[in-house]
Amino acid sequence: EGRSSAYTIIETTLKNQPFLIDSIQLYLRRNNIKEISCIHPLFTIERDKKNRIIKIDPGTQPGIRESFIHIEVERIAEPERLSKIENDLREILLEAQYVVQDFPRIIKEIKDIINELEYSSQFLPQRKIEVKETIDFLRWLLDENMVLLGYGSYSYYSDEGEQFIQLNPGSELGICRAGELHLPLAKSLADLPEDIKDIFTTPNILMVDKSPFETVVHRSGKVDQIGIKKLNEKNQVVEYKLILGLFTLRAISQEGTKIPIL
Repeated sequence: EGRSSAYTIIETTLKNQPFLIDSIQLYLRRNNIKEISCIHPLFTIERDKKNRIIKIDPGTQPGIRESFIHIEVERIAEPERLSKIENDLREILLEAQYVVQDFPRIIKEIKDIINELEYSSQFLPQRKIEVKETIDFLRWLLDENMVLLGYGSYSYYSDEGEQFIQLNPGSELGICRAGELHLPLAKSLADLPEDIKDIFTTPNILMVDKSPFETVVHRSGKVDQIGIKKLNEKNQVVEYKLILGLFTLRAISQEGTKIPIL
């Protein structure tokens, strides 16, 4: 508009939800972009069929609340860098939306895993203790001990004596829906790197580990991954369920004796 400013301004308007402002600020810190100021008011917005605003009320009023974020950062003049920041933030906020939208389904998937484990204990008495520990751990996770960010599942199958693992199409939730699972739809176990192959082939029902990638949603840190194997009546692995998230401060600060499997 012909005006200059000492700062660069980042603004977003989205339906109010968790993980918006903290994800933006996480991105700024990681990219050494100095934040000068931030305001984050909420408004109750009424829009017409063309998504045009026709009424604005304070966020305390009933209705659809929208989050308006206005952040001033150090001045950035390079068009290429500005374009990259804009594109990066669009992707991050979309990922944050996936996490929130899919949260109820991730909860349901974990509860379904618990039900499957309870059923499997009936025909796998030799693994009854391991199954119970896994169930207790999953229930502990659901008790506000993990920020759930994603989920995906894989099936095992054999073809001409070779064993394959396949990502179940449509199973990707949260950050996994945004492409965080990089395994092709079908892959021979023999072709996987040894450390990855171990995840899918070890006899343990439950695996807890750090993933190799950093989260872009909520807070800094490598994503915690929980793997659960589904077994059939012959004690064979037929499916692998992957839960991604971040252990909460509550979980990290608990005594080991209160955490199942420790």
